[in-house]
Amino acid sequence: MKLSIIIVNFNSGKVLGTCLTSVFRETRELTYEVILVDNASTDGSVEEVERRFPAVRIIRNAENRGFAAANNIATGQAAGEFVLLLNPDTEILDGAIQKTVAFMESRPGTGVAGCKLLYADRTVQPSVRGFPSVLSAFLDATFLHLLLPRTRIVRGKGISSFDDSRAQEVDWVIGAYFMFRHVLTANIGLLDEQFWIYGEEIDYCQRAKDEGYETWYFPGAVVVHFWEGMNAVNLRMIVWLHIGVKLYTDKHFHGPKKYVIMYLRYAGAALRLVAYPIAALLKMDRNLLKKACYYGAALRVLLTRRVRYKRGYTGTVIPWTEYISHSSPH
Repeated sequence: MKLSIIIVNFNSGKVLGTCLTSVFRETRELTYEVILVDNASTDGSVEEVERRFPAVRIIRNAENRGFAAANNIATGQAAGEFVLLLNPDTEILDGAIQKTVAFMESRPGTGVAGCKLLYADRTVQPSVRGFPSVLSAFLDATFLHLLLPRTRIVRGKGISSFDDSRAQEVDWVIGAYFMFRHVLTANIGLLDEQFWIYGEEIDYCQRAKDEGYETWYFPGAVVVHFWEGMNAVNLRMIVWLHIGVKLYTDKHFHGPKKYVIMYLRYAGAALRLVAYPIAALLKMDRNLLKKACYYGAALRVLLTRRVRYKRGYTGTVIPWTEYISHSSPH
């Protein structure tokens, strides 16, 4: 079998049908399987899939295991030479999946590949970033990536002004559409389940790079991701994003550099506590006040909770779920 497509579902009934319809409509020129991992949904979405898409293999979890763990369960059972982790809030356009497979086959050194993602209005959604570093943390914390978007140093970090029209090697691509060679699991393992959601794809691309594999952005494949960008931001998302970065920093950095990156993250959250209310008054936008509160909550969690990466951890419970809700941020 050429490809295994894995979709993690948690009460995604409103969008899941569109996703699966597009997968079967647009993926015709290769052998593949579709595996749906359900994280204890209660919206009837699994029953709807059983009725409308009998070819889909369903794995039911008794509880919400999170994004990384759910994908790992299916990856362990997948038969494909390639594995695609696909968000349920996506729509495949113009044979995007088979085009990505062909692209990866043409570049044997590619371990991971992403595509061009579009918002619902068909504008380009940023899907590529550089690995976390002192420089990127500084640019993000100080808003300089917004003030100097076209400078070479900012473009090099993939923060803004990314050329989305050409295929290129990148640091990492987001997990909404994340294709990798199945052989990677034998060489670098599965997704790290300490990342409940957010950060696991950065970690995986870093580990792949450390083993000599490349990650590529491929704009020849185009997929709609029905995520509303900053308009979709909520409390859990902001908190989880900051925790994901903290876990990644603990895992991949040591000494002064690790602490500098995290202090910059703290400073960035604190600055947004001040900047967003001012912007809210100028723009008369109440959502900016909410975002300020979200960043305040993230800062409080990082400063008051013992959020850290646990080396050698093999437990079944994510260490930080004791104070972060299991609910999906979408």
